[in-house]
Amino acid sequence: MHHLLPWLWEHGLRDLAAELPAGALVTLVPVGVLGLLPVHAAGGPAAPGAPFADWDFLLDRVLVRYAPNARILAEARRRAAECENRPLTLLTMDAPDALPDSPLRYARHETAVIAARWRAGGNTGVTLPDASGPQVLAALPRHSVWHWSCHAQAWPDDILQSALHLQDGPLRLRDLLDVPESPRRLAVLSACDSHVTGRTLPDEAVSLPGGLMQIGVAGVVATYWRAHDQAAVFVTAKFYELWRERGLPPPAALAHAQRWLRRATQGELDAYLPGVLIRPKDPVHAERWSAQRVFDVPYRWALFAFSGV
Repeated sequence: MHHLLPWLWEHGLRDLAAELPAGALVTLVPVGVLGLLPVHAAGGPAAPGAPFADWDFLLDRVLVRYAPNARILAEARRRAAECENRPLTLLTMDAPDALPDSPLRYARHETAVIAARWRAGGNTGVTLPDASGPQVLAALPRHSVWHWSCHAQAWPDDILQSALHLQDGPLRLRDLLDVPESPRRLAVLSACDSHVTGRTLPDEAVSLPGGLMQIGVAGVVATYWRAHDQAAVFVTAKFYELWRERGLPPPAALAHAQRWLRRATQGELDAYLPGVLIRPKDPVHAERWSAQRVFDVPYRWALFAFSGV
């Protein structure tokens, strides 16, 4: 990331950003190898030796969203409009022990935080702890917002095999495509590699987000690579706060959540969600710890991307 993001910035994206109005909403339809690159996080140091928190990134200048193609984006816009005046219901799902060799220590914490914030606003929702495939497939049609906190695996050479790992095994993209099509506002895939696109159709961004948009989901938050589960808790919690409580459109809510995470100190994060980070008991170490930034490295926050509307 330390070399790739400045390379993208220097080889065209800084010049492109300079031509765009500040705060503009930019839609990217990545094809071929471009689908593997976190274009929204292209950037470089504002001054030699500047810390990551002070780098100049594309998402600081404009709002970036991705789309498989123009047709699906237009359909997503229509789906979002249909959901505008309907009450949204949230389905949160976690499967922290689906892969025993790699347990997700904060998955359940994440779904609990998201569900509590959602219900605090008077909204309704259901949580499926230790979710299984049959449970999820039965519940999905009844809800308009889906939040997964689990492992995922992308298969770029056979993208329909890409899967979200639940307690009883993988729930594959080909299975999700059988969910009855209906207007749904949003899906959050807080899971590793969930934004990765397939290689077999170079002119189409075929992926888990693209598949979900095909069955009626207007917008999808997903990840480019392996997620840091503590960072995921903070990003998703801030995202829902900005979207549902402050009224920001989802692409803006995600961008602001990423900017906030990048710049927040450990003390600020601990005050926002107590108990996620481990505070040192020694007062001297605790004071130094509180002033440090822990998620400013692009690898920690740049993996999240928004597709659709």
